[in-house]
Parts: sequence; structure tokens; C-alpha cells
Amino acid sequence: MSRDLVVTAAHCVVDPETKGLMSGPFIFYPGYTDHQGDVSSPVTYVWLGTNDPSTYRGADWAILRLRDPLGNSTVWMGVRAVDLTEHLNSDRFYAAGYSSDFLNGDSASWEKGCAFTAFNSNRRFFLHNCDGSRGSSGGPIFDYDDVNQPGVSNHIVALQVAEHRNGGEESLLNVPYSESTANVAVPASAFMHTLRQILDAQE
Repeated sequence: MSRDLVVTAAHCVVDPETKGLMSGPFIFYPGYTDHQGDVSSPVTYVWLGTNDPSTYRGADWAILRLRDPLGNSTVWMGVRAVDLTEHLNSDRFYAAGYSSDFLNGDSASWEKGCAFTAFNSNRRFFLHNCDGSRGSSGGPIFDYDDVNQPGVSNHIVALQVAEHRNGGEESLLNVPYSESTANVAVPASAFMHTLRQILDAQE
């Protein structure tokens, strides 16, 4: 991504009633664990894919600019726009987030070896079988490169944004994967144009 930019789900920062940003200030804590973080930065600007993410789920993304470039002192990931339709059912991907089914969402969890399973061409999102319940929204789904190879790192290819709950309101825990109980992801290609414009303006 960038040392002073964060990507997340739009519904993490949008008030569903007013369709505007939630009341701030927004503070970002990388590595937030057990209700605390070692470093933090206020958010100074937000770019939105949509202000109505529940309707336009394929645009459920937001890019946040941090006041402080925390990436100078913490690990950060780049973003890669991958044609995920070419990798359907390939279990090469990893997912991370603050899923409520792990330590009540108080610490981050991650899963390896999950896959994108289908593409909804009308709503522009992917279904996937990566683990994650309420609280994992905005978490990255990333590919894994050889971290021992110089100049190569992990890259975000999509964002976890929602759950298919078979019409219910509560997270469906430990339910076998199906298209009616899948998780939903927005591909990085949805926000790559905006990200490039932001980065070009910084140069």
C-alpha cells in the first residue's frame, strides 16, 4: 500500500443512517492487540468507494491517509491487482482480521490456504472460503511470496467485506462452506485506480 495509507472496508467508516463518515476522530493502531497498540496515528483524509456499501458491496472499500507514516517503523503490505477469476479455487491465499470467533476479536487472527470460489459479475465481488466472522471486515486477503527473496513481499489482492449468512443477522460459526454461507471480498482492482491517483499526487 504505502507507509501512510491504509485500505479497509467503507462500512467500517460510513454511518449507515446518514451515509456520511462516522463521527471522528479516526485513529489507526497497527497491530492492535488486547485493546491497545504500541503506535498510532490520526486519519487525516478518507477516500470512499461508496457511501452506501450495503447496496453497492463491490465498492465497499475506503482508503485512509494517516498523519504519520507508520510504515516507516512497522511492517506494511503492498497492493496487487490480480485477475482473481484466473485463480478460482486455488488455495494459495491468506486472510487476516479481527474475527469475533477468535479471542472475541480482541486480537488479530489469520488463516492460510483459502480460496476465492466464485465471482458475482453483477455486484462486482468475490465469494471466498477464508475463515472470518463479524469483525473481520476490512481485513486483507493476500498472496504469499517468498519473504526470503530480496525485494519480494506479501501483497493485498482483496478485502474481506461481508458474510453471506443464509438470510440471518448473526454470524454463522463452524458452518460448512456453501455459496449461501460464504464470505464476500472486494478485489484490489476495485480501488487500484484511486490508489494510483493518490500515489501519483504524492510524487
